[in-house]
Amino acid sequence: MADPHQFLSQSDSGKSVASRSKALLDTMMSKVRYPSSHTSRKNSAVMGQSSFDPPLEAVSSPNHMLYFKRGADPVHTDYAALLVKNKSLQTEVRNLQTRLLTKETSLQEMKSELENYKENNAIQSSQILSLKDHIRDLEEINASATRIKSLKNASIQNLEKGNWDLSERVAELESRLRVQLVEREKAEQKAASLEKKLVDATYKLASFMNLEVKGPDDPFEVLGMKDSDEAFLSKNLERENILIDKMKNGQKVWDKCQHDSLYKEKQMSIIDQTPFTFNWETKTTQTQYQSFINQLATLLSNTLITVPATEEAVRERIQEISTNEQTWNYKTDVFQQEIQLLTRQIEQLHQLYQEAVCDSSQTEEKHLEQKKSLKLWEQIGATDDFFQGKWDFDKKKGENQRGKNQMKTSQTEEFGKRARQLEKEKRQQILLNIEKSLQNSTTGRLEEKVEKLEKELSEMKLSNHKMKTQLMRVNDLKDKTIEKLQKSLKRVETIKEKATKKAVNLKTTLDYTEQEAREEKEMAYQMLEAVTNELYTVKRALEEVVRREKQLMDFRESIMKMMGFNIKIPDKEIINQLKPIIQAYEISLITSSSRSKVGDCKTGHENE
Repeated sequence: MADPHQFLSQSDSGKSVASRSKALLDTMMSKVRYPSSHTSRKNSAVMGQSSFDPPLEAVSSPNHMLYFKRGADPVHTDYAALLVKNKSLQTEVRNLQTRLLTKETSLQEMKSELENYKENNAIQSSQILSLKDHIRDLEEINASATRIKSLKNASIQNLEKGNWDLSERVAELESRLRVQLVEREKAEQKAASLEKKLVDATYKLASFMNLEVKGPDDPFEVLGMKDSDEAFLSKNLERENILIDKMKNGQKVWDKCQHDSLYKEKQMSIIDQTPFTFNWETKTTQTQYQSFINQLATLLSNTLITVPATEEAVRERIQEISTNEQTWNYKTDVFQQEIQLLTRQIEQLHQLYQEAVCDSSQTEEKHLEQKKSLKLWEQIGATDDFFQGKWDFDKKKGENQRGKNQMKTSQTEEFGKRARQLEKEKRQQILLNIEKSLQNSTTGRLEEKVEKLEKELSEMKLSNHKMKTQLMRVNDLKDKTIEKLQKSLKRVETIKEKATKKAVNLKTTLDYTEQEAREEKEMAYQMLEAVTNELYTVKRALEEVVRREKQLMDFRESIMKMMGFNIKIPDKEIINQLKPIIQAYEISLITSSSRSKVGDCKTGHENE
């Protein structure tokens, strides 16, 4: 490579040579334009010719002219090749500029699309978070429902056990009541039979003792008045006290049984209501829970995957969806990192392209300088041609111009200097050719780099297209899942509204049933009051029966004492023994009545 200072000095010397060659050309053109003056002065003296061309000192030989021509021919060929290469390089640079502009526009479009994708991903991530919150709320509701279900099942089991115990206790009480009712019927039958016996005995005793019987109580009073023994009274008092104590104990037992029966009836009514309410609530919660699970299963199922309507399957499907979302998020992050790396590589390529553009501008400047130098060489070749014509013209004047040889020798020396300068310029041109070859190698390298970059850009475009398709698929899946979840939420809301409506209707029905239960309770209380009143009357009747039994026993004892019988004698024997006495008494009455009639007849006859 040549020194730049040397190159500048050589360019300055070339400029001076060019100015001199221009002056020579102007003189020669003036000769060609005005040939008349030139011909008129052919036969003139040498002084006239010397005054016509004062700047010319000497003319070069024909060998020097051939040398100059041979040096100018390769310069013309190199110059044409350089022009062709320059044009090709300019076209390639323009093509590269257009390609880079298209790549920059495509990169800007990709950046805008990436920003849109990022915004869409942010929106979808927010929607997914909101849906996850909804799913957590639903899981919490499900957990609370399961807890309530377990608690209700435990309470129902406890109530069923209590109900079973109470039903057994009620069965025992019913059996006791039946036994008591049977005993009551037997006692009533005994009381009725004893009342009949009392009535018969009282009438017989009254007829036997000639007492006027106005009512069933009169003969007992008479007998009581007659029987005034203290021992008898003491026995009667003791018996009465014992019977009163027994009656009190029986009343206490009866009151306890009645209280227990009322308490059990109340518990039975409460138990009958509570299982109904609990069963209804459990059924409604179970149906709602099962419908919710079915809806979730239908939403989570696809054309390829069918999710069964079970809790474990739904949970596994939700876990799979969450894992898939995590993997998709990880893939999107990886793709974004790859896109960032590609954008950095594209920026680096853009910088390299700018550097190549700067290098191409520098090469263009050097090429312009070379063009200027070629123009100078062309001017010098034109001057050589002109000098060759002048040499032919001077040959004809060789005999007349010997005096000017010295002047021309000096000029030949100047042309030698110019030839040296031309050799130097040829060297410079060789160096420029070497630089051009180096530039061509650099341009080849740049072209290879550009091809590599184009391949990388094509690969990047393919990868971006794949990323776009994957992102579109992900977005479609996200939109579908969001729509399905929104539909499921709407369905759940509608189910909740229906459940609330059903709850309101059931509350109204429960209020109505509660009113009916209250009315039935009031009716049961009224029935219990009527039964208690009947029992009170039966109790009074039993007390009267007991009292009459006591009276009968007292009457029997008084008769046994009066007749002198033993207490252990049965009633049949006493009646058999009383029959002849009663018959004798009747016979005595008949005889007395007949005697009274006979006496009356006698008194009547006597009066007559």
